[in-house]
Amino acid sequence: MKSVLRNLGAAVLGYVAVAIVSFVLPTIMWLLLGPDGAFRPDSWDTSPAWNAGWILVAVVGAAAGGFVCAKVALDRNGVWMLVALLLVGGALSLAFYVPAGEGVRPADVGMMEGMASARNPTWLGWLNLPLAAVGALLGARIARQD
Repeated sequence: MKSVLRNLGAAVLGYVAVAIVSFVLPTIMWLLLGPDGAFRPDSWDTSPAWNAGWILVAVVGAAAGGFVCAKVALDRNGVWMLVALLLVGGALSLAFYVPAGEGVRPADVGMMEGMASARNPTWLGWLNLPLAAVGALLGARIARQD
């Protein structure tokens, strides 16, 4: 029972690491791209540059979570718990995704409003599921090589 709780705690800690990285990296992307680079002109639809960056965010964020999880977990079951959390969380996000941004995007939109109103392509959400799983397993593998 102790190993299950330790692994579950490691998975939750890994999920927190994913959340932190998945906030920090898009913030950096926003600072680099600005609203005109993050969105298509006059639209809330995300740009190809933003979508490509988000693919990187998905892999790096999940790898960070897998790394943290593998360092804390007692065995590989902790990492598999993290993978399950990422897949279930991602699937629920897809199931309940409602694009928020409507109409013409103002030119001076701020980061928080932009991220809350962004209209991501459906394919990107589906791609995030395997990217998260692969990223977490890659991060765990890196952690075990130390």
